[in-house]
Amino acid sequence: MTIIRWSQPARLSDIFDDIFTKSMEGIDKKNCDCIPAANIIENENAFEIHIAAPGYNKEDVRIDLENNVLTVSCDKNKTNGQDINYIRREFDYGTFRRAFSLPKVVDTEKIAADYANGILQIKLPKPEESKARLSKQIAVS
Repeated sequence: MTIIRWSQPARLSDIFDDIFTKSMEGIDKKNCDCIPAANIIENENAFEIHIAAPGYNKEDVRIDLENNVLTVSCDKNKTNGQDINYIRREFDYGTFRRAFSLPKVVDTEKIAADYANGILQIKLPKPEESKARLSKQIAVS
């Protein structure tokens, strides 16, 4: 006995509904720009932002800080000057840009970043005086 997958063919009206109701935004794009996933961690000494960006080099990554907004962007040259004839191509390295509004308790002079194993880690330390302010016992009168 052979099992054959069967699905009902789409009706002509469904096809036209899809054409007119789906967004046409980005239909002319040939590359796949993406927004990488990010994790934000807070502990008593610092905030950490981990961004999943596999396949990039640390030279491709740019981190800017302006008006308390941290912007992480990456622009990788897709072919690195090589003329490659792909038979099938399912992934591509595009550009991305993420922006994070920083809390006021970040010591912007000591921000550090590291890229290893496809994860960009940005450490945002808290200043010493803010750590002292965050932990305080209040007397009840």
